[in-house]
Amino acid sequence: MVVFVDPMVVRDALFPGSYSPFFILLWGSLFFFTYSLTLNYSRSFVWSAMLTFYMVLRLFDMGYLVNGLLLGGLVIALEAYWYWKDEAQES
Repeated sequence: MVVFVDPMVVRDALFPGSYSPFFILLWGSLFFFTYSLTLNYSRSFVWSAMLTFYMVLRLFDMGYLVNGLLLGGLVIALEAYWYWKDEAQES
């Protein structure tokens, strides 16, 4: 049903010009998809938030490749920190 809705109808639904219903649905679908892949809530939250934030940047014409790579690098660094922190606690 979401596919058949005109984007101009939901453009100003919660905040003017933000397409917020779309991004809420996008975040939810990415969250559940990444959770089904990783089986980890925090990892799924971070990856879905990063991808949704990149799409918001694309909406405002600031979503360049460099910004995507920087966001991805930030998330990968956070993942590495969590991994090494868990490894240090186990030993």
